[in-house]
Amino acid sequence: MTEDCRPHLLREHLEAVGQWAARLAPREDLRAPALATGRWHDLGKYTRDFQIRIRKENGFEAHLEKEGALERDHSTAGALWALSRDRRLLPLALAITGHHAGLPDLPKFKERVGRDEKQALLADARARCDSPSLLDESLGFSPETLVKRIGGIEALLRVRAGAEGPRRAADGASRAMLPAGGQTD
Repeated sequence: MTEDCRPHLLREHLEAVGQWAARLAPREDLRAPALATGRWHDLGKYTRDFQIRIRKENGFEAHLEKEGALERDHSTAGALWALSRDRRLLPLALAITGHHAGLPDLPKFKERVGRDEKQALLADARARCDSPSLLDESLGFSPETLVKRIGGIEALLRVRAGAEGPRRAADGASRAMLPAGGQTD
């Protein structure tokens, strides 16, 4: 519920997070990728399982029945959507999947997004999304240029075993997005 006691709509949340992320982007050329990442980060909340779960947990019983455990994953659908738009949007997909738990390592990420049930989450979310513009709007940036600006995907994903794990990779990715000297505009 919002402060004025009306339902907090998922499309409003996704748009607001996208706008907020764009405002916080450290450089002008990262605003459009940040906007897309914010808009797609909770795409999986459109899935039937997630809607049942959230209604039950918040006292808004949906009266929909489903056998077994309800799926909690709400980020993989957004990551898969990013990759379906362009495989070079891997940095956005990684940020989306890591928005609660931190950046996954690449082998675990690939295993996760490659599972059939995760592909089904994207299909369900897309079918239930009530705001097609969140998905189909122009990116507003070139994926090729994005990859060049962050130093290539290899630089973003360079993770050594041991001391340099996913958190250090995130720190490195953040530094890679800054211009020479580490200063923002």
